[in-house]
Amino acid sequence: MLNLQKLMNDDKIEATGVFKEIQTQIQEYNDDPKRRNLMRTAELRMKEETAVAEKRGREEEQRKAIKNTYKLFKSLSPNSTVDEVLQWIKANTDVSLSDEEIKAILSKSN
Repeated sequence: MLNLQKLMNDDKIEATGVFKEIQTQIQEYNDDPKRRNLMRTAELRMKEETAVAEKRGREEEQRKAIKNTYKLFKSLSPNSTVDEVLQWIKANTDVSLSDEEIKAILSKSN
């Protein structure tokens, strides 16, 4: 466990074994500019893809919430309009979708 802690803290590992090999490989990557750049590029791409996936997930959850809100609104007030529901959603939620996107979702839910 001590060697794992040293590896995580970037402290020098004196013993031989798996942790020493891992530390040596890390040092080789750090010393090679091409490898280091490749790793940074890959890490950046993964972060970008993660951010895009998270945004898509949030938007999908917002779409579901909008549909459910519309259903509830219609059950409580059958004569309510799309614009009334839109105004309520904008005033009472922090949905990041545009008005046009929300209206499209509400219109499809009719």
